[in-house]
This record gives sequence, C-alpha cells and structure tokens, in this order.
Amino acid sequence: METLAIKKFINIYSYVLNELNNKLDKLDENELMNLAENNIEIIINFRSNIKSKRNKKEKNYSVDNYGEILDQIKNIKSREEASIFLNNLFTKKIELERFARFLDLPISKEDKASKLVEKIIEATIGYILRSKAIQGTNN
Repeated sequence: METLAIKKFINIYSYVLNELNNKLDKLDENELMNLAENNIEIIINFRSNIKSKRNKKEKNYSVDNYGEILDQIKNIKSREEASIFLNNLFTKKIELERFARFLDLPISKEDKASKLVEKIIEATIGYILRSKAIQGTNN
C-alpha cells in the first residue's frame, strides 16, 4: 500500500511533467531544433497560486473606494468617531497601511495600527478639528 507522501510525490511529479509537456507543445520547429541541439536551456520556476489565509481575509479596496472613504472621514465631527470608523472599516494593519499610502502619509514598519489611525485622522480631519478648537467653534 502506498503511503500518503508517495501519493503526493506522484501527483506533483505528474503535474510537473504535464506542465512541461504543455510548454513543449507550444514551441515552434526552430525552438525544438535548438532544444535538441542543447542550444536552449529549460528553466523551471515554482510559484504558489494559493494565497495565504491571512491574505484572503484582507479587504481589497480600490482607489475609488479610498476616495469615498476619505469623503466619509471628512464628514466626521470628532477624533473619537473617526477612530471608531477607521477601526471598524480596516480590521488589519495592512489595510490601514494601504490607505495611509493612498494619502501619501509617511509610515514605517514599526507603526502600530493605532499609530496609523492617528496619522490618518491627523492628515484628514485633525487640522480642521484643531482649527475649530482654537477658534472656539464646534461646527
């Protein structure tokens, strides 16, 4: 009886040979002649087509979505509301980083999610809220 490891190896081996066969079928006559004369080198690259579970859970927003999100943030009246909004919308640090990059904010790997939220708020509504506080208006 074959073990699971042997079955996996056979499946992988079969897949690689099938892919090689498909690529060889696409070669023209001149390329086949060069291959037969050892003038062409065959290089095999392995790439994963499977994204990690972590990446599957990330939300992928487009630039259009970011524009809408920015408009929503600009209508928020307090830092606390903006923080709640951003934390509910972007549940992963990578999502906050992407939005911060969209806003052309300087970010570093050491920035925690809470720091990114602060930077985004400051860049979007923070200066407006500060100006209103200095002027003594709440509108």
